[in-house]
Amino acid sequence: DGKAIVAETYPNERIVRWNQDAHVDHTFSTKSWLNDSTKINDILALPDGKLLVAGYFTNNKGSLIKLLSDGKIDNTFNVVLPNLTHKKILLQPDGKIILLGSYGVIRLNPDGHTDNTFNSNNGVGFINTYPTKMALQPNGKILVVGATYNGIYKSLIRLNSDGSVDNTLDITHTSGTSAIIVQSDGKILVGKFTGNLIRLNPDGSLDNTFNPDTQHQLSVRW
Repeated sequence: DGKAIVAETYPNERIVRWNQDAHVDHTFSTKSWLNDSTKINDILALPDGKLLVAGYFTNNKGSLIKLLSDGKIDNTFNVVLPNLTHKKILLQPDGKIILLGSYGVIRLNPDGHTDNTFNSNNGVGFINTYPTKMALQPNGKILVVGATYNGIYKSLIRLNSDGSVDNTLDITHTSGTSAIIVQSDGKILVGKFTGNLIRLNPDGSLDNTFNPDTQHQLSVRW
């Protein structure tokens, strides 16, 4: 509907919805559940107008909640998750929910229950790292920035659609990855802490047809 959802962190955490005319939409309110102890890390708009919000919430609300279109909590969405903060949410085309947190990557069914067909015990962990980036490829594979695999740090890893690690990803050019975006054709834009911006083919090999302006380099983080 053209409205924008914004999470504000100063002076207090809150979620605001803006109309197209840049005025606050007062039909949307989170005052009934949001307080000063709340921490919001990611918001995902669902096709039905509801919102998924990841972070830290008090009053036994856990670390992932679903909001109705008016901002109130959807109590029909029942999630049992590790008592850890979630940093990123992705939505698959089939409605399943992928979550990234300090514990790793898990997948939920649309109703919030854990998808036991997804192998989250795959040797991927985040000891001494705190990944905040994740992207979904058109083939259902999942890219994760900043993880450890069997105790070895990887700037970028890829999971198959069942959660197992995809060792076919070419990681030659992924050192120092800080951000990723997957294009509609499956190619992967990679931003680096050094300021470089490169593009990879879907298999991870370098796309030599992509030549950004190297005279203006910034530390790229999305």
